[in-house]
Amino acid sequence: CSSDLSEEKISDVLNILYVGVLENHKGVNYLIDAIDREDIHLDIIGDGSQRNILEKLAVGRQIKFHGFQNLDYIGEAMKKADVLILPSVPVDGYLEQFGRVLIEGMASGCCIAGSAIGGIPSVIGNNGLLFKHSSSAAIKEIINELKENHEKLFLLKSKAYMCALNNYSYKSVAKRLVDQIGTIINGYDKKI
Repeated sequence: CSSDLSEEKISDVLNILYVGVLENHKGVNYLIDAIDREDIHLDIIGDGSQRNILEKLAVGRQIKFHGFQNLDYIGEAMKKADVLILPSVPVDGYLEQFGRVLIEGMASGCCIAGSAIGGIPSVIGNNGLLFKHSSSAAIKEIINELKENHEKLFLLKSKAYMCALNNYSYKSVAKRLVDQIGTIINGYDKKI
């Protein structure tokens, strides 16, 4: 994902990225199953107990496993990706709580998409796409739409980047904190 969105280039390939642990509750198997076109590539960064199973599922598809990587590597991968997908699923009562990787993707200029469970919808809002969890068909529909509709892809990349800048940057978080402290102090003064 290019942080300089004004120089966005249309590619013949849609580059998708997943970053996270490779465990059942992350739903990566559904994402892998949705990748079935030569012009859609998936990079998976992360490791976990499900890696061997997922690698077998990925055979014959445009999917590359990178294993565990450092933050610089992940940052570069996010800059190159078009879409960051978080396909989490509910497992044994677990729901994705926040999905910090979504914010990192937004800040890198990625279009973001995620399962409509837990805290994911509140992070994405109207700045990306939500899909039904545990559904390869729902993920595939979003991927195909973004591949075919370059304007929508560009719009969602731009919206996600602006959302990260306006809501999650150090400056915006510090401003909200200062505003809250001011509210607390002013409210406290009125009670005295």
